[in-house]
Amino acid sequence: MLLAQAHIMRYSSGMQLLSPLEKSITQLDTNYQLIQSDIAGTNPTVKAAFRTATIQSFEYAYELAMRAIKRRLEAIAPSAEEIEALAFKPLLRTAAEKGLVDDPVAWFLYREKRNITAHTYDETKALDVLSAIPEFLVSARFVLDALAAHDHASA
Repeated sequence: MLLAQAHIMRYSSGMQLLSPLEKSITQLDTNYQLIQSDIAGTNPTVKAAFRTATIQSFEYAYELAMRAIKRRLEAIAPSAEEIEALAFKPLLRTAAEKGLVDDPVAWFLYREKRNITAHTYDETKALDVLSAIPEFLVSARFVLDALAAHDHASA
């Protein structure tokens, strides 16, 4: 069973259908594992397609995670405007203080990787982005767990 699928099964019993963030993490994990599959190893065209799909899945999962973090901070802050006014790094430091991310510095790196994918594409940069995906998956799952914990605490 894929790692993200095993993780998400914990949320599926009795809970709403998978959120877009959960689905995006599952898809990213699947795509990342496909890059390492036998078929990708024997067919460079397939491997390139899986790599492209993985990078696009990373972009999507990153954006959804950041939106979810920001939305949760806005919901628990004295005023949403307070969160809206925060620049990226203070936003993530605040998220860490509230237990929504475990390591804001890692998220600074994910943003760098996301920006690489948005501006140019070449083999070296693609491999650089791919190297961050295993750690990103762990961090994104932490966000899911933290969001679920906040949901249960406020229910």
